[in-house]
Parts: sequence; C-alpha cells; structure tokens
Amino acid sequence: MKKILSFYLILFLCTFISTVFAQKSSPFYDLGEVVVTDQVNSAESVATVHTVTAMDIEKRGVRTLNEALKLIPGVYVRQAAANIPRIDIRGLRTRHVLLLLNGIPIKDTYDGQFDPTTIPVDNIARIKVTTGGGSVLYGANGSAGIINIITKTGDKIPHVTLLNELGENGYYSTNATVTGGTDKADAVVSLGSTTLDDVELSGDFDNTSMQADDTRENSDFERQTAFVGLNYAATDALNLGITFNYQDGENGTPPSTINNKKDLFASSVKYDRTEEVETQSLQAAFDYTFSVPLQLRGWVFASQGDTTSKRYDDDTYTTISKKGGYDEDATSKVNGVNLQLAWLPRASDRITLAALYERDSWESNGYEIDKKGKEQAFDIDTDLDFASLALEYSTRITEQLKAVVGFGYHAMDKDTGNDEDDFSCMAGLSYDLIPGTTIKGSWSRSIKFPSTKQLYSLDAGNPDLTPETIHNWELGISQELPAATTVSVTGYIKDAEDFIEKDVDDIYRNYEDYHFKGVEFEVVNTFVENLTLTGSAAFMTSKDKSDNTEKDELQNRPEQKFSVEGTYQFPFGLTAQASFLHVADQYYYSKKSPLEKAKLDDFQIIDCKVSQTLFEDALEVYLRAANLLDEDYEQSYGYPAQGRTFYVGAVLRF
Repeated sequence: MKKILSFYLILFLCTFISTVFAQKSSPFYDLGEVVVTDQVNSAESVATVHTVTAMDIEKRGVRTLNEALKLIPGVYVRQAAANIPRIDIRGLRTRHVLLLLNGIPIKDTYDGQFDPTTIPVDNIARIKVTTGGGSVLYGANGSAGIINIITKTGDKIPHVTLLNELGENGYYSTNATVTGGTDKADAVVSLGSTTLDDVELSGDFDNTSMQADDTRENSDFERQTAFVGLNYAATDALNLGITFNYQDGENGTPPSTINNKKDLFASSVKYDRTEEVETQSLQAAFDYTFSVPLQLRGWVFASQGDTTSKRYDDDTYTTISKKGGYDEDATSKVNGVNLQLAWLPRASDRITLAALYERDSWESNGYEIDKKGKEQAFDIDTDLDFASLALEYSTRITEQLKAVVGFGYHAMDKDTGNDEDDFSCMAGLSYDLIPGTTIKGSWSRSIKFPSTKQLYSLDAGNPDLTPETIHNWELGISQELPAATTVSVTGYIKDAEDFIEKDVDDIYRNYEDYHFKGVEFEVVNTFVENLTLTGSAAFMTSKDKSDNTEKDELQNRPEQKFSVEGTYQFPFGLTAQASFLHVADQYYYSKKSPLEKAKLDDFQIIDCKVSQTLFEDALEVYLRAANLLDEDYEQSYGYPAQGRTFYVGAVLRF
C-alpha cells in the first residue's frame, strides 16, 4: 500500500513540476549526444548508423532494449546460457559494444557486459546504433559498435502517459510518465514496474528431466524503475541537463535442460538466482557556445549496481552446501567525466578535442563451497582506471564530398599486472555521386581493454592479457529509387587480433586472429500511403585464424539473418504491424578438447501487433503476439527460447 501511495504522490509532484519547467525546441535530450549530429559533416555521416525512434518502438509494442534492436541488419540478439539476452554486432560480442544512456556507460564492471532487459523503452526518444567504425570521441571499448540511447524531454503542454500490459504466466507491466515545461526548461519523470512468474515454452518442446512442463524453470523476473530528466536553458549560450535512472528487482536463471555428463556439448546444470539487484545512475551535462566559433560540452556521470547472487544445491533453491555453491554480494561502480572542445573555423569544418576519464570499480564478498563441502570466504576489491585523449576533424570538401579523420590515445591502469596503453584511429569519406545516391567508405582501428573478470576472476583470470585490436573496413552505397524506395548495401571486413576468450582449460587468453566478413542489405518502401515496408538481409562468415586452433567457424555467430517488417495505419485509427525473422547456419563446439562441432537448427520467428486508438487518440488498446507460430528453437545449446506468448495492453494519454 505504501508503494502505491508513493507512486501516486510522485506522479502528482511530476504533474506540478511539468507546469513549472520549460521546454527547448528539441523532443529529445540533446545533451545525451556524445557525437554531435546536427552538423552535416559529422563523424556519423561516414559510418553505418541505424536509428530506432520512439514511434518505431510504439508500433512494435516492444518493452525492452533487446526487442527494439533485433531486426537491425548486422545486430544479433541471442539468448545466452545465463538467460540474459546478448547483443552481438557483426560477430563481436556484447562486451565489445559500448552502451550509453545519455552518454553514461551502462555495464557491469566485472565482465564488461550489460543486461538489455533491464532497460525499459518508455523514456526512449531514439536509439542510435553504430555498427561500423565509430567516432574516436567515444573513447575505447566500443570496438564492435555503439548503442546510444537518447531519452525524451518535455514540451510546453503537460502530458501524462499511463501504460498497462498483461500477459500469460503472471506477466504484468505498467508505466507512468509525466512531461512538461515552459520556455527555458523541461522535465520528464517516469515510474515503471514489470513482473513475470514464468517464461512460456513452445508446445513442441520435448520435456526433459530438468524441464518437466511448458513453463521454464526458475525464469521469474521482477523490476521496478524510475527515471528523472531535467533540462534548463540558463542563457542563449548555456544549456544544462541532469538525468537520474534507478531500478531494483530480482530474477531467476533457468538451468540447462540437459543433465547428461556424457553430452559433450551440454553445460553443467546450475541453480542460480539473483536475489536482489539495485542500480542507479546520475549524469550532469552542459553545452556552452562561445561568441567565437568554439563550443564546450561535458558530462559527469556516476553509476552503481548492487547485486546479491546465489548458487543453490538443487531446484528447491533453499540450501547452499555442495561444491561450487556460493553466496555473493557484489557492487559495480562506474564514475567518469567526458569533456569536448569543438572549434568551427567555418560552417563546413569541425575540429573536436575530447578528454575522457573513467574508473570502474568491483567489490565482491561472500563465501563459496569448496571440494570438502566447507565455506571459503572471499573478499575482492579491484579498480580499473581508463583515460583517453581524442582528436577528430570533419569537413565538407565539396558540396558532394565529406571526410572525417580521427585519432585517440587510450590507457588502462590495472591493480596488478602490466598497465596497458594503445591507440585508435579512423578515416572515412561520404560522396553524393548523384542526387539520391550516396557512397560511404571508412577504415578504423579500435581497441578493447580486458575486463575485471578476464583479468582477476579466481577460476579463469589472467592478469597478463593484452588489449584486443579490431581493424574494420567498410564500404556501402545508399540509393533512392522510384516508388518511394530506398536501398542500401554495405560490405565489411573485421580482423580481431588478440581476441580474448576461454581456452579448453577454462582460462582466458588472447587468440591471435579472428576474421569476420559480410554484406548487409536493407530496403525501405513507403510508396503506399500509411504503409511502411522494411526488409533486410545479412550474410557473414567467421573464421579463427589463430595458430594451432581447433575451430573453423566461430561459435554462435549465425551466417544468415533475414527480416521483413510491415506497418499499416488505417484511417479509422487501427494500426497493424508484423515482422518476420529468419536466422540460419549457427555452430557451436564441445566443451572439451578435442573439439567437435555441431549446428543449431535454423529458426523463423513472427511477431505482430494490432492497436486501435479511441477518443481522439487519448486511449490506445492493443493485442500483440511474440513468436506467433510457436517456433521451438534454441540460440544456445540446452537453453530453449520463449514460445508463443500473447499480450494485451492499454495506453492512456492526457
């Protein structure tokens, strides 16, 4: 009852605030942009950048970040063994992806990864996904790509949006958002909650000793979220902003459905739970334009995640007494600052100098059960310091030709082992061959420092790991065609040197050379009024070129991905949306040497949504389905994915 009263008290305060604060002209949080995009010759003009808008998210009815990104060519969202979706880009892993929320790095400082299900989409204005060589202004650790989430702002008229969604197996999601402002400031405040008892499996799944029914074992999920964003135009030259994000909850981790020690490919069965997770992040930003052609921008950010994780003895999830069990309290902190000074000698040129500093801290304490069944206490405290200095120059050489070059120097200070430093660089061109035809090409060298887990984990760490180096070549063309059609084709090659993965002894080490190459196609058609059709295809090959390797194709990197999406808006307020996704040729290897290779089944997924607006768009009711055909499939061996699931919801706007 107290939570409900607090919820509506805050909602009332939000409504009051929204009538006091003012609004700038932009519908999104400008200060969340690390790379300035209002310049016609920005670094993104030579890169492959996909944008998912708030309207795209609303049409699909998706509720999490991973769902919003799964149709983008070159992006593969897979359900990992720990039941956490991972977002891979062009063969590189989630830990190579730099995820930013209004410029704040979002990650677990232990393994360098992030859980996209914990990022609700209600406050997102747009998501920019850079899948090729990105700007050096982002610093290190974004060698696969950059996902930058830009949140919404308010406007002069106060708005309140209430969403409620119900699904099967105890699923319930609700969100309340208030926005508003006047002429000099704006505010947005949002509260949300999501609960789920069990994940529904496909009706075609064959039960096992570890999975006896059609609801996934230990798959419950609970999250509460809060978001606050404030912007203030102090003067015509100075803009200020602050964002705060909070969430807490708990969730289970479904075990492998295969309990067979003779199975060479199966993971061992584990009974894990995250009993409590609490994260909070704060960012303060400013943007100052001098009377001379100079612009100073900056961000200060801090985030902290506290997690209680336990590994139990069996599926009762009550005792911790067997070898390998543990009880851990962990704290992950990211603190840093990013400053950019830009000089615009003329309208077509921009020279930007950036200085970045970040400290990643990891604290872990608790106990683990040893071979003798006794509790062994542990207490770990590590810090990694990162510093970067980058310079980027973008220019329009002619009306048709744009160019961008950049160089960055990066350093990592470790607790133990040798400190590391390396450089990144990029160069790119964009040429408007004829009206409606644009050719882009770029090359980049980026780096990825090892994570705390890779360096210092008790069972697999290696403090002598060196940074990974990724060389990326990319060439693409975009062509406007008759009948309101746009076609784009992009080819790429990636060479990853000193790639960090576990060896057959389960110790992290550097592998000499991983090689990826592929081509991506995308077609968008809006010829028919109120109808949008989008199709994409991505083909990729991967190869381990390291000496004495036992691998050929790399594990869990699909070679083919196709998607089609269509949305039609009827004149009477009905909107119908459907998408089709096909993934093929995905391989995996046995757990021990000599390695054996196997192939996952190809799969096809259809999602759809039908919505109807009423009362002059004040009310929207909808029905959506995930995995409509109830496909039985896996993205990791022994871990079946969600089956057909229906959701019904309503959105009230006033």
